[in-house]
Amino acid sequence: MHDYFTPEQKERAKATYLLPMHKITISQWLVGLISTRYGDAHVSFVPNSVDLDHFYAPPHCKPPLLTVGMMYSRVPWKGCDISVKAFSLAAQKIPNLRLVAFGTKEPSADFPLPNETEYHCHPEPHTIKGIYAKCDAWLFGSRLEGFGLPILEAMACRTPVIGTPAGAAPELLNDGAGILVKPEDPEDMARAIERICTMPENDWRAMSDKAYSKTTSYTWNDATDLFEQALYTAIERSKKGEFSVVRADHKSRA
Repeated sequence: MHDYFTPEQKERAKATYLLPMHKITISQWLVGLISTRYGDAHVSFVPNSVDLDHFYAPPHCKPPLLTVGMMYSRVPWKGCDISVKAFSLAAQKIPNLRLVAFGTKEPSADFPLPNETEYHCHPEPHTIKGIYAKCDAWLFGSRLEGFGLPILEAMACRTPVIGTPAGAAPELLNDGAGILVKPEDPEDMARAIERICTMPENDWRAMSDKAYSKTTSYTWNDATDLFEQALYTAIERSKKGEFSVVRADHKSRA
């Protein structure tokens, strides 16, 4: 478990994973974590989806201004420092590259955004899709995530995502729907920014279309159907008496 958490928080999280109940989770890496670290191979996988009435943009050409976007957070595991560094490196090679960002707090003096960043603090919900859609690419620099919902939100707005392999990023950014970069590697993310910003219009449009197609191929209705199935699975397992306290050896390995 990540070093950003206190020992007490880690122990509380471990205790939750070890509870004798059916687990339902949102990404394949969590399915694997629960299986390998906590000895529970019977986990229901129910990925997140987004409200496609809210997060949507019509097909569009590559934005005229070379722009990348990101969410701003001072929480260390969100990896904003990676995204900011990657932008700064890419801006040295791409003239007039712009950065757009939004978040819930104003940028702090100890973690500022680059000069001339277009920043939106607490944007109105209906405006967020426009922030995503104005970008050539969206940066996802997280070190740790359960899922990483901004990936889906950006893709639903037809914006390709450049992401680190946290949460559901490996599942969402394959098949040409985005670019997966190395963790803790701003240089690799900068190279991906250069690639997307300089690719021909038709290639960018193809990646944009793949991102949108991947998002729309799995809807809220699909997610609720899977969740309902998971609840029925939990009921059936409970009737069979399958739940018991996880053995101590699993707890020691956690």
